[in-house]
Amino acid sequence: MAAQWMGWENVFQVEIDEWCQKVLTKNFPDVQKFKDIKEFRGDPGSVDILSGGFPCQPFSLAGKRKGKSDARNLWPEYFRVIQEIKPTYVVGENVVGLISMEDGKTLEGIFNDLEGQGYQVESFIIPACSVEAWHRRDRIWIVAYSGHPGQEGSHEVRVQRGSESFTELASCDIQPGEIQGNVSDTNSQGLQKRKGQDPKPKRKNGRAQFIRGEWWASEPGVGRVVHGLPNRVDRIKGLGNAIVPQVAYEIFKAIELLDIDRIKP
Repeated sequence: MAAQWMGWENVFQVEIDEWCQKVLTKNFPDVQKFKDIKEFRGDPGSVDILSGGFPCQPFSLAGKRKGKSDARNLWPEYFRVIQEIKPTYVVGENVVGLISMEDGKTLEGIFNDLEGQGYQVESFIIPACSVEAWHRRDRIWIVAYSGHPGQEGSHEVRVQRGSESFTELASCDIQPGEIQGNVSDTNSQGLQKRKGQDPKPKRKNGRAQFIRGEWWASEPGVGRVVHGLPNRVDRIKGLGNAIVPQVAYEIFKAIELLDIDRIKP
């Protein structure tokens, strides 16, 4: 969705969940779909930017944190696709629990994998509320760049290790676990006020133009205690697994600003 707001072409999507497949098919009917990343093979140079949120369950503080031993750990598959496609940019997203896995060694391994392919890597902790969402939702975003795709060792990479390597790009007043307004109550005044806004962005030079605060008019009114809502469990799971596209949009804007001659619309 963020790429579409940028006026970029979504080339393909890989998603194994059946409900999420239906959502993607509805919203992106012309984009090529693949179900299982383990069976997906990438064509070299097919995209400029490869973005994805590899499953967070192996690293989440809410789970058993089995990490590499968890069958749902798909970083090795994501990295294989990176090696196959050799994109100029990689944008990866995960929960902040990834940072503390194995005292930082898990994330260190991800950095080492990318650097071994000639990427310069930086990471950012960006909460959803930094783009005026109603909840905090801290996430780590891993952004990797290769000025010479496919040439290993093409950069002298300088990445700080330890806590200093995670940049708190944006902050907000909402604390972890806190929600502004009552999103479980679809009759709440906060939701009514926001739903009255026009969620459709204006466009300029092919890119979506938002007025901050307006884009959250489309925040789904799917509360966790709303009974009788069709496919409620699937919808909540889908929202939980999804990234916040408004955050990705800010990252994409920065990439285009820095490398506008290379990025193909």
